[in-house]
Amino acid sequence: MVDRAEDYLWSSYNSYVGKAKRPEWLKSDFILGYFDQRESAAQRKYEQFVKLMLGKSYESPLKDVTASTILGDKFFVTEIMEKYLDRKKRDRNLPSRGMLREERSVKEICEAVVVLAGEDKKTVTGMSIYLCHRYSGAGLKEIGAQFGISESGITRASQRFGEKIEGDKGLKSLLVKVKNELGISIA
Repeated sequence: MVDRAEDYLWSSYNSYVGKAKRPEWLKSDFILGYFDQRESAAQRKYEQFVKLMLGKSYESPLKDVTASTILGDKFFVTEIMEKYLDRKKRDRNLPSRGMLREERSVKEICEAVVVLAGEDKKTVTGMSIYLCHRYSGAGLKEIGAQFGISESGITRASQRFGEKIEGDKGLKSLLVKVKNELGISIA
């Protein structure tokens, strides 16, 4: 992607080696502590380590990272999500953000909607499609098979229901209840 680690815009490398201000959320002490107890020495040794490893084959230390976006245990990931990400809108420039949430199955979503939305078939179907499209992680083909409509039909139905929610407080309230039941917090 880049020839030098410091040139990669989305890396925290420059913060780790002291060439950029460390953001409040970046906890570098743990990693730098492997290199030295004194911060300046640890930064220097970390920089040397990164340069030494460039172009070499090694097992990724990120192989067990949650969603490949935040390095930390589930508690830390949850803390970061709640503090910095939950109220942010989706962003095409941050596709990995969507991977942080726990996905729900199409079946799980549909069952929750039926229980909470009741008898109104149109609402149940619309809300189920909308939530499956955004939060199931299933492909359009799989969701379409569940509802007997095409892939593009899923996209259009989801968009229409999203627009409908904006103008209907009761529907918006019901959606919040279903999302809470499913543990879906990211908008």
